[in-house]
Amino acid sequence: MALCDEWTVGSDRQSDKDALDVLRLLRGTETTDLATRFGKLLADARSLEVATSALRMLEEQFAKKNGIGTEMAVRSTALLADPAEIAAPCEALASDLLLALAR
Repeated sequence: MALCDEWTVGSDRQSDKDALDVLRLLRGTETTDLATRFGKLLADARSLEVATSALRMLEEQFAKKNGIGTEMAVRSTALLADPAEIAAPCEALASDLLLALAR
């Protein structure tokens, strides 16, 4: 089983906090730095499959307002933040990373 398979919908390891951790990484790390690190993972045959799968999941789950990852991050901060303040950066930062990697 690939590492990122543990994070798919319906998994025992899935939690709203995990999605918030993804947002924290996206917010706390420069997009160019993340793109450089992901580029290294994509360039290495040992990590290519998992890195490719992780990017696909990022696109499906975070790069859109109604993605499950975005919804999970919103749920994890339900009493602490406006949902739009969580959903917008999920979509924008994930999209920025995907765009940076497409260059």
